[in-house]
Amino acid sequence: MTTELREVRRRRGWTQDQLQHEMRRSAARLGLTLPGGQQSLRVMISSWENARHTPSADHVLVLCAAYDVPADALGLTAAPEPEPDEAPVRSLLRRRTANAGPEVADYFTRQMTEHARMDNLTGPLFVVDTVLTQFEQLVALPGREPKRAASRYAELAGWLLHDSGETEKALTYTDRSVQLADAAGDDALAVYNLMRKGNVLYALDRVDEAAAVARRAVALAQVHAPDQLAVCLRQEALTSARRGDEAATRQMFERAVELTAPTLTGDEFSSYCTTGYLHMEAALCWLTLRRPADAVQACTAALTRWPTELVRDEALCRTRLAVAHLQLRQIDEAREATSTALDRARTAPSARTLHMLQLIATRLAPYRQDRRIRDLAREIAEVA
Repeated sequence: MTTELREVRRRRGWTQDQLQHEMRRSAARLGLTLPGGQQSLRVMISSWENARHTPSADHVLVLCAAYDVPADALGLTAAPEPEPDEAPVRSLLRRRTANAGPEVADYFTRQMTEHARMDNLTGPLFVVDTVLTQFEQLVALPGREPKRAASRYAELAGWLLHDSGETEKALTYTDRSVQLADAAGDDALAVYNLMRKGNVLYALDRVDEAAAVARRAVALAQVHAPDQLAVCLRQEALTSARRGDEAATRQMFERAVELTAPTLTGDEFSSYCTTGYLHMEAALCWLTLRRPADAVQACTAALTRWPTELVRDEALCRTRLAVAHLQLRQIDEAREATSTALDRARTAPSARTLHMLQLIATRLAPYRQDRRIRDLAREIAEVA
């Protein structure tokens, strides 16, 4: 069994991560559940390939579906089909042609709201695998409403992967979100997903592509989704800053701030885009443009009325504030901002925050003769 399972994977040229991805897709189609965490499933696969454990009947089904081969080709014993009275829901979920009314899409959409809330409170770790699995369930269903819900899940999956540091994979899901929004005929959703694609391209340092996509999102928002114009302008401003165009960056942010409210709104797609959020994003532009004093001012304005439920982004905002203080050689202020950011990051970590903390640690190196800085550097190392 050991040799067969491992050799089949190697002949396919798959890594264990690729096998995990295919297993999750197959499990979603079969209506089965796999361990939620990536590490847990990796340990399980290793134990099968090294003959420490034997896959359960359900896991045999998933492995056969993932590889699209019979059990004996994997050196396994075929799992018996479940009796109808054992798993009626599973049997129904296997039918790709099952009738999926609007209540099905509504069920997933309500769950997605909770996933997004948890992400804001704790970061992407606890929800990313669940979202990926539920996306595969949704995308297999026919009808306009499931397509729309699948598009929203694909966008959320892209965001969670982006904020987990898996940016190339994030782009794959974000591309699918744009395609599904078009298939569902939802212009407002297509605008938002296009903006998100620009953000992922920006993170991948594909600046010219990111700028073109951002411009298109702004143009479409003015026609189809005026409530999203502010967040689209923010994305275009980020690319302008990366290109060194300070005047355009400032003009776009000023316009975006005029369009937003100081508190969270009820907009379906961009409720998080408050004036505080825009100031936090403006701070990133000022850091890019080497205007640290402006970045300090922007972060300070952002934190004045920060929503308590957005813990993850508060950590990010405070790391940007710390970097700006360091650029101004305001070491005590930088230390204070970093210390608070660490507290928030322990609760809701994200790849962006951890990257900024690593940058802060590097820039604190010349000041390590100060015991407080050494202690802070140790704290950063524990988190990032």
